[in-house]
Amino acid sequence: MKKRILKPPNGDQVLRAITTIIVELLGVKEQQVSPRNTFLELGADSVGVVAVLKEVEIAFEEFQIKFEEGEISPHDKIEKVINSVQEKI
Repeated sequence: MKKRILKPPNGDQVLRAITTIIVELLGVKEQQVSPRNTFLELGADSVGVVAVLKEVEIAFEEFQIKFEEGEISPHDKIEKVINSVQEKI
């Protein structure tokens, strides 16, 4: 059996993946999503943040990324999620 080599995504790939998840779950336009936005600015409450983080975990499951409860809040910027994903990979 061949060993699968996984190449970690770069920052732009992480941003694109997270943006896609936010657009789908929160119903905002892609142009509205910026790393400088907070989840609250995009209309997400704590339940919305948890939903986004679960989808991010699924999107990057091959890297076994997990978010701890309370690690990201609605007041946090999207860039915190991006940085967290990059640190966990």
